[in-house]
Amino acid sequence: MYNEGWNAGLMGLWVSGEPLYHPPSAWIVNNYPPLSFVLVRVVMTLVPDAVFAGRLVSAAAFVAASSFIALILQALSRDEVASILGGLVFAAFMAINGQFYVATDDPQMLSIAISLAGLFIYTLRPNNSLYQILSSSVFVLSLFVKHNNIAMPLTLALWLLIFDRRAFLRFSATGLLLSAGLFYLFAGLFGPNFTSGLLAPRHYALARAFRWTMPNLTPILPLMVFAVMPAFLLKPGRFAILFALYVGMAAAIGALELGGDGTGINALFEIVIAASLGSGLLVARLADTQREFGKLRIWAIAGIIACTLLTPGLVDRKDILTGLPWFVEMHNRERRTLDIVNIIQRSNGPALCATNIFCYWAGKPFAFDAFNFDQSVRAGRIAPEALAESIASGKYSVIELEENGEAQIQRPGAMFDIGSLNSQEIKRTLDKIYQKIPFTGTNIVLYVRTH
Repeated sequence: MYNEGWNAGLMGLWVSGEPLYHPPSAWIVNNYPPLSFVLVRVVMTLVPDAVFAGRLVSAAAFVAASSFIALILQALSRDEVASILGGLVFAAFMAINGQFYVATDDPQMLSIAISLAGLFIYTLRPNNSLYQILSSSVFVLSLFVKHNNIAMPLTLALWLLIFDRRAFLRFSATGLLLSAGLFYLFAGLFGPNFTSGLLAPRHYALARAFRWTMPNLTPILPLMVFAVMPAFLLKPGRFAILFALYVGMAAAIGALELGGDGTGINALFEIVIAASLGSGLLVARLADTQREFGKLRIWAIAGIIACTLLTPGLVDRKDILTGLPWFVEMHNRERRTLDIVNIIQRSNGPALCATNIFCYWAGKPFAFDAFNFDQSVRAGRIAPEALAESIASGKYSVIELEENGEAQIQRPGAMFDIGSLNSQEIKRTLDKIYQKIPFTGTNIVLYVRTH
């Protein structure tokens, strides 16, 4: 996964004494807040490899997020079945449809877990001003881990505005003041590149949002229906309305985020949270209506389980259920990865990796951020010729590329495609001084300098 090499590369530079945030003209951009890097650096005292330290943090956060959903439902309903079901819906749906972010070196899951901790604190004592302030403070911390999980605090603020104006003022004021304080603190600690990094340009297209929203929403739509049902029951209760609002807010914000380059299914993870909470609350509420609706609670549980498990992602994940073939495939991937890393490691000189995890494991410094380089070129911050000239000069002892054309650098009248190498100058250079080494079963190609 591209993100793992990116996060590990930044950590490798930071641990070796380089800055965590780089100037706008650099070939590396850090557009994430710093708290996840701080935590991973602490974990690296026990697990020195940044990739595995980040994976450990993400795995723990995944368990914590599932647990917090169960704890929130338990605090609201005192229904063990509904609570466990809600936590398992999140865990199972993510494992099937969002597996690239489960136990992955990326701060997305950590931000989600901290955000859920903020909601859990609020549900413990909803009418207590101290708990409202603590909840808002924890939400702020989650945003300084990764700043795209904004639907939950916005929904809670809107809900408080409707039902409790004073609580809304406390919650909002705390969030705004603490956010401003932390922003200025980190700007002072990391310098002006902290601000320019967070504001790094990213190409946005509304057409992309329209194109990708429905295909990505389709697997979760049935659970969204279950999640909003409690709001339409007799005497729905305030939290049923909160979760229904959360479903809508998460869908709207997720759809908007999908318009940004490099944004994928992770933009819709808050819908999974909302669906898990709303579905669990529905099961809890149906326990109070057994006399009127008979076995409706059992049917609701069965429907929620079916909608969680029988989704399109199961087709891709079915191999893990077959046992031995999956382990064989994992072993083959590990072997190919080691082959790639060993070749890069043996090279004498700097390396350029389109997927930096190979360079990180080979002990080569993070030198090229393919995605953000592309975004900087589109924004006019960097001239694409700089990369072409660097490769053509034979500076790198080895170059790792993906020949699927995913990473493209465009400018008026021309296109330099990092993957398929549509630059004649670079093709001539590679053919002249590099040996091409493809890897069967992958789209990865190494170019090793021969002289």
